[in-house]
Amino acid sequence: MNFLYKPAGKLKKTIAVIMGLFMVLAIVGVIAGGIFAYTLLQDAPELELSHFISDESTVIYDADDEVITELGAYLRKNVSYSEMSESLVDAFLSIEDSRFFTHNGFDLPRFISAMITNLQTMSFAQGGSTLTMQLINNTYFTTDDVTTGGTIAASEGMSGIKRKVQQIWLALELEQYLDKETIFQLYVNRINFGGNIRGVEKAAEYYFGKSASELTISESAMLAGLINQPNNYNPYYHLEECTERRDETLDMMLYHGYITELECELAKSIKVEDLLVGEEYVNANLNNGSYQSYIDAVIGEAIELTGYDPSIYSMEIHTYMETEVQDVIEAIQDGTADINWPDDLMQVAMISINTQTGAIVGIGGGRNYNSGARLLNRATSQYKNPGSTAKPFLSYALAFDRLGWATTHIVTDKPIALAGTDHIFSNFDNTYRGDVTIPQAIAQSLNLPAIDTLQQVLDEIGQDEVIEYLRTIGFDYFDEDLFNIQFAIGGYGFDVSLEQLAGAYAMLLNLGEYNEPHTIAYIEMNGEIIYGASEPVQAISAGAAYFVDTSLE
Repeated sequence: MNFLYKPAGKLKKTIAVIMGLFMVLAIVGVIAGGIFAYTLLQDAPELELSHFISDESTVIYDADDEVITELGAYLRKNVSYSEMSESLVDAFLSIEDSRFFTHNGFDLPRFISAMITNLQTMSFAQGGSTLTMQLINNTYFTTDDVTTGGTIAASEGMSGIKRKVQQIWLALELEQYLDKETIFQLYVNRINFGGNIRGVEKAAEYYFGKSASELTISESAMLAGLINQPNNYNPYYHLEECTERRDETLDMMLYHGYITELECELAKSIKVEDLLVGEEYVNANLNNGSYQSYIDAVIGEAIELTGYDPSIYSMEIHTYMETEVQDVIEAIQDGTADINWPDDLMQVAMISINTQTGAIVGIGGGRNYNSGARLLNRATSQYKNPGSTAKPFLSYALAFDRLGWATTHIVTDKPIALAGTDHIFSNFDNTYRGDVTIPQAIAQSLNLPAIDTLQQVLDEIGQDEVIEYLRTIGFDYFDEDLFNIQFAIGGYGFDVSLEQLAGAYAMLLNLGEYNEPHTIAYIEMNGEIIYGASEPVQAISAGAAYFVDTSLE
């Protein structure tokens, strides 16, 4: 019997030793695993809730608050969870994360299943990521969205493991701060739906011409399905592939119990092409170059007002553009109006302005302008000598205002030499008319009376005050050191834009009150309202402006 018991005692000791070794190994494994995980998390991004809010694209509105266009590398309009159709939520849960509302940000069973495949290739490219993890990935580990400054992380080998561990850690952390509905909302507002379309609301508009709240089962399944490969499943270019993917999503919705067999079959029976609004609608609503002259001016003005480029930073810009006026300008520019241009080289620039407020209601930047790209806007950004158009607002306006002249004042049309030279100024016809009234001098566009008048103004108030007056009414492009008597006839050194000329003449018609020309009524940005109009300035007396106005009749 002693013989029988001794082996049993040895066996117990052996088992005890083995169990002890396993416990030691387990403890060591846990410690090593902890150290390993800690190392992988050392440079994990710091979680900030503001990073998950996706910037919307900038929207520009006309005077009637109708959308003119949208700007941005990506077009996006955020939508709340409550504004999404039930079928949309169901479709995304079915195809992306069926246990989303029950897990804590990390779905262990699903992850293990995916990892079995991943470990065979060390690619870590298969599924297993929850919606929360995908939101983390799209926010911190890709460069698709410029708002967070995320960096591309490698997806293979140890880099892939590190990236996945950090995603899991941040997902668990995020779910401590946000509820499931908010996480889902942030996720669908950020993701790529093909091309430059981002977020489910803009995707619903782009593909179906409706809001996310109005999506049907078939439409919801299509949107949820295509995000796996948004450009390859884009129905405008890959209809067959998109249809197959839509049907796969419907099958998953049936499998998870979100729809019945009848609903699944009915949804599949609808052709995807019959759901789409068409690229013609898309181009018309996302702007294809129309009104580009006006849009470019708005962009430049928005940058001046805010210091930010609306193509990058989200804004709502409300403008004064009157569509009917702009349409006439567009027709003149593109040649559809009844105008016979002598050749393709002749150019044009136009501005329509509210003389009482300075609000620009229409802009023509030049012929062949609507290319969809920012070009030289001849109405706002091209500077040329104004010629005789300078006479009324410079020489005669100042004479009426500062010298006390009236419309009956006599000026003399006589030869005048340019100081310090042998050059003699002349009129366009090389003749001199002697004594004339100011209205006569303006009507006949006489150079010499305008030059003589400005010289008398300079003698009375000095050059600095004349330059200050020009600055007050918007002429800020010319070099003060180049100021000379030829400014009286819009000559050498005096460079102006059509927009500046419009502002100066609007001042005259507004009885001397100058309003800076502007396209923007106001901008909404980060909850703040920024107004476009500057305070009006009384540049000359109402009487002086009236004298100029009557002289122009």
